[in-house]
Amino acid sequence: MGKTFKSIYASSFGKFDGNSDKIPQWIRANGGQYSKDISKEITHLITTKEAFKDNAEAGNLKNQDPFGRKRKGVKAGTAVSRYHIYTDQDARVTYNATLVRSMQGKNYKERYVVRVYESNKEPRVYATHLEYSRIGKQQSQLLTPLKADQDSAVKAFKKIFKDKTGKEWEERLNGVLPSGKRDADGKLLLPHENWFYYEDRAGMLSNFLRGVIDAPDGDGSMVVKQEHLDAPMQGIKHTSHRRMRMMRGQEVTSQ
Repeated sequence: MGKTFKSIYASSFGKFDGNSDKIPQWIRANGGQYSKDISKEITHLITTKEAFKDNAEAGNLKNQDPFGRKRKGVKAGTAVSRYHIYTDQDARVTYNATLVRSMQGKNYKERYVVRVYESNKEPRVYATHLEYSRIGKQQSQLLTPLKADQDSAVKAFKKIFKDKTGKEWEERLNGVLPSGKRDADGKLLLPHENWFYYEDRAGMLSNFLRGVIDAPDGDGSMVVKQEHLDAPMQGIKHTSHRRMRMMRGQEVTSQ
């Protein structure tokens, strides 16, 4: 293949009407390098006119990747350390959601991860970030400018959540499925074309605990079933005949 782009290290930002996958292929086929992450090594940033106008600040390489994407060699004081995922302390709500949908004829899933980020320092500024991923493809975009106010960032988060799941953010845990999406003729769309569903991490943990915990043993504590202790669990050192008690939010072990 040609080496026309041998000195080019490119990245892209924005929506390219189905051509997003072709950009890295084209660059690499001509001897260049491509990365989905924007960093100081990038020599050329490819962006749509709309993305440039809406997120002009995002085009500044020194402000890129501010949201904690872990990379080897990141030094303290860089953009990575200046933001954290936003939690409304009064409502006890963290604006971090993973949305999942099964793909057609495959055991794979596609997912969106949407998050609101808050700056560590005052005055607080916010941004809403959306990342899409599946096998062989990954894209990300800012849904707000990097220095948005809190209300704008939260509204953008809730809007994309509803657009992808068919449910309001506040109703995410009510157990009610939204009406299925239909085409122009009123026919119900197939699962891989239908709504994404919210992956409730806290609920998954609760379900796991319900599966491994026996009924109370009379003293207000809960005992983990032995068969689950026969296999090592992450963060728990295995000891035969070990019992784990969950009492008032604390874990106490005994032999």
